[in-house]
Parts: sequence; structure tokens; C-alpha cells
Amino acid sequence: MSARLARGIAQVVSVLGLAVFAAVGCGMENSLVGGIGRERASGTGGTSGSAGGSGTSGGASGASGGASGTSGGASGTSGGASGTSGGASGTSGGTSGTSGGTSGTSGGTSGTTGSDGGSGIVCPVPRVACSGECVDLSTDEDNCGACGLVCPSGICRAGRCVGSTPGDVVFIGHDYSGEVPQAQTRALANAVFISGENPLRILSYEGASDAVSVSAVHGIVADRATAMGRSIVFTSTRVPADLAAKDLAKRYHVVLVHDAPELDGGGAATIGASWASPLENFAKVGGVVVVLDGGSGFGSMPALVAASRLLPVTSHHGVAPETGRVTVSDVSDVVAKQVVSPYAAGVRTVAFGVSAPASATLAYVAREGEGAALGDPVILHRVVE
Repeated sequence: MSARLARGIAQVVSVLGLAVFAAVGCGMENSLVGGIGRERASGTGGTSGSAGGSGTSGGASGASGGASGTSGGASGTSGGASGTSGGASGTSGGTSGTSGGTSGTSGGTSGTTGSDGGSGIVCPVPRVACSGECVDLSTDEDNCGACGLVCPSGICRAGRCVGSTPGDVVFIGHDYSGEVPQAQTRALANAVFISGENPLRILSYEGASDAVSVSAVHGIVADRATAMGRSIVFTSTRVPADLAAKDLAKRYHVVLVHDAPELDGGGAATIGASWASPLENFAKVGGVVVVLDGGSGFGSMPALVAASRLLPVTSHHGVAPETGRVTVSDVSDVVAKQVVSPYAAGVRTVAFGVSAPASATLAYVAREGEGAALGDPVILHRVVE
């Protein structure tokens, strides 16, 4: 072979070698770029897994699915489906996603069945949720017929307390902000101490009340407690909802509602309506409710009492402060014990219009006037059975 031919062949081989190397190099570069592209696609697939899709990175996808399932625990059944879908991606993520699905299903059950105040408690029929527990209102002595209605006897039968002590509601039409006759202070003390509990726990409602009057009333009750050798504990509140608490009967023996001269009729009716069932239940288990009306300000106490259904009162009117007299008309009533009769009406005494006559459970304890000419009641006492 000639030297010229050999050199030509070598050049051709050299050129072909460079082309092959370049082609191989480009293929490797494309392969690397393709690998990166696939890895990014896998990462996108992982993100897609959070929505329940499939991706190459199953671990990330499942974890996202698990988070979705946890969220499903709050949202209910649809959350459970989200957890299950997320669990479909990847082996590691599958466990987390499935757990999320279970949580979601549980959340759906709680939301469907309902709960006690958002606590998530689900009670089998006939039990209901009361203060975080499932109870049977027909037999539970602490929730007899209604949540928070406690039977003093400890016996609840068919939703009614057996052998329970009747409760009491007393409405007094006297103002206690200044000097008052001893007969009026005795009537107030008698009403409060109908309950024989010692120490006596009193919830004092003072919303829209006069501070001087409230202080005077507390002083009268405290003085009488000392004379009787009794102990008292006052709890003051201006929040109407406190008198509608489910555990009212567990915490207090007496509810004392002060005259509220700053409360208008509309507000009184609204508050009274919110107390209707709670205070009736409180009295049915032996609680004592005492309401005072000094006849000042808006004069809204009859509206409050009527709306609460404590007494059949329709109105009130003033009794002459200097010449007016009040006579004890039911001497056998406990509120009348040792109350001198007749006695001076004093400042801002009121008599009540009532839509029901005196009866075995409704006493006209004291009435305006004296002798045979007796008018409307100034003190009312209802026994609640």
C-alpha cells in the first residue's frame, strides 16, 4: 500500500472517530438532561400525590396524603376520601395516607351525630350529653329530666325527682336603699333563709341595680345570719347567663335578684325569658328565688318576673309612702314569721297586679291597706313542686 493511500485512510478513520465520539457525547448529555427531567417529573408527581395522584416519589406523595387525611379528620367523610387517595401513592406514603383516611372518617361520624357543646361526645339513645358525660335523664339523680337538675333525695324516676323538697319563689315590693321598717327587713330575711342549708350559698344578681341598695340588702341578710348563727356566702354577678347555668342547683341554694331601676321593659322581658326553664328547674329541686322590686327607674321588675314565668304578675303600682299601710294577710306563711302587722309602707313600696288568686301554692303574704280594706299583694310567695 502506498504511503499516500495509508495517510488518506488514517485521516478518514480519524474523522469518523471524532464523529462517533461527538455522537456518543451528545447522547450522554441528552441522557443526563433526560434524567434530570424525569427526576423533576417525579417530584411533580409527589406534589400531585398530595391531591391523591401518583408520582415517582411515593414517600413524599404519601406524606402529603397523610396530611390531607389528618385535615379530613376535622372535615369528615370527604377528608377520609382524601386521605385514602393520598395513600395510593408510594409505599411509605401509603401508611400515612391510610391513617389520614381513618381520621377523616372518624371526623365525619362526629359531625354527623353531633356533640355536647362542640366536645365531640356521641351518646347512644336514650342517653344525652350533659357537661361532657352521657347520662340517662330518666334515672340520673344529677340530671333528672334535664341537664343540671339535681335530686336532693338522690332518686330520679321517670325523669322526676322522688321525695324532693319543694322550692320557693318570693317577690317583695319594698325598696331597701334607705331606712326601712323592721317588718320589711324581717320579711326579706325570712325569704332568703327559707333554705336551711348552712353555709348558705347565695347567687346575687345585680345587673342594672343600685349599688347602695345591693349593699343594704346584703347587710340585712348578713345581720340576720349572725343572729341565727348561720353562715352565708355571697357570689355577685351582673351576667344574666349565670342564672341559666346547668349546674346552678349544685352551686347555690338561693338566687337573689335585686331591683333593677336601669333596666327597661324590653330588656327585662328578654332576660326573664332566658331564665324561665333554668329557674323553674332550680326551684323544683328545692332552690329559693327571691326577687326585689323597689318601684324606681323604669319599673321593669314585673315584666322580668312575668317573662320568667316565676309568678303570674302583670303590673305594679305605688303605695302612698307616708300614709300607706301593709298588712300581713297570710300569717301561716313562712315569709310572714315574726313580721309585725300592720306596718308602714315606707318609701317606694309597690303592690302587684296578679292574674291568679291566692291558693295552696300561691300565698298573698302581705297586702296593701289595713283592716277589712285590703288591696293588692305587696309580698307574694309561690311554692314550686
